[in-house]
Amino acid sequence: HEDDVEAQNTILQDVIDSEPDAIAVSPCDSDGADVLGLAAREDIPCFYIDTVADRFDFPYIGANNHQIGVLAAKALDRKLGSGKVAVITGSRRQSTHEERLQGFTDYIEQYTDLELCAVEEAESSSYVEGTACMEQLMRENPDIEGVFCTSAVIVLGAMQQLERIGGDVQLVGVDMQSDAMAGVEDGKILALVGQNGYEIGYQTVATIVHSLDGEEISHHTYVETPLITQGNVAEYLEKYLTERGESDD
Repeated sequence: HEDDVEAQNTILQDVIDSEPDAIAVSPCDSDGADVLGLAAREDIPCFYIDTVADRFDFPYIGANNHQIGVLAAKALDRKLGSGKVAVITGSRRQSTHEERLQGFTDYIEQYTDLELCAVEEAESSSYVEGTACMEQLMRENPDIEGVFCTSAVIVLGAMQQLERIGGDVQLVGVDMQSDAMAGVEDGKILALVGQNGYEIGYQTVATIVHSLDGEEISHHTYVETPLITQGNVAEYLEKYLTERGESDD
């Protein structure tokens, strides 16, 4: 599970004990991840995927998460212009969700007439938690007009809750899951800020190989984060399915 810190540390300890040539990791807890210090002391090169830990300055491969929040804010601002909006984040122990929230908040406060009225944390970043958080948001803020969810799983839960109770609330999520893109295609989700997991994986392997070969690598390797809307979702969905060998073509 993505927020099971203890399980991840156990796995990392086992990996370190096997003396690998390199380790790529997405830390469950950005404030902790102490076990990574063992890898550093053993001179095992470490690389972050999607999430960083504050204590160790390793190369990073993934999305610019602050920019993801900015793009989400822009999407809601263009659609709404004014009104109340909220955020449902995944675990804020992970820098990924905290940076997305910060980017969203920065843009809302500095450049829009939107009011950020609430932030709900779905600690397990699950569909069920997304549903529960959306229910609470609507109960406490019945006049809310837009919600930014910092993951695809959370936005799907929020979408399900809106379908159950009704309400004209614009949803923006993150990622390129096929079910979330289907929600955009159907008009149930306003937009997704895309991050391609396939591309992140590819760039991670390439970065590690180049580094082990003694080549100079960038300390931050960012993948593209396009805004996926009803107008362009078909091409992104086709690309997603093609990469996974699921396309009809």
